Amino acid sequence: MIRFAQDLDQPPWHGYLYAVLLFLAAVLQSLLLHQYFHRCMLIGMNMRSSIIAAVYNKVRWSSRAWEGPPGHEGGSHHFWAPVCFLCAEIVVYLTEGDKNAIMICL
Repeated sequence: MIRFAQDLDQPPWHGYLYAVLLFLAAVLQSLLLHQYFHRCMLIGMNMRSSIIAAVYNKVRWSSRAWEGPPGHEGGSHHFWAPVCFLCAEIVVYLTEGDKNAIMICL
């Protein structure tokens, strides 16, 4: 390309060919980067939803563990379920940040 720009005897179609090749390279780079970032975001969202589901199931399981024997009305599970949820919220806030902790509350 540098020789083409310096040499005035080159045919003009070489310049057009270089321009088209540069354009196609830029388009291909843009498409590949778009696909890469799309897959990264998709994997990130899948991981995030899996973590949220695991924390939610853990809190549900923890609240059931404190219910006591079957047929037991009332008891300590009314106290422990919010405490377990609050602990899970704190862990998510410390590891993931405030936006993910807010999303679990919703």
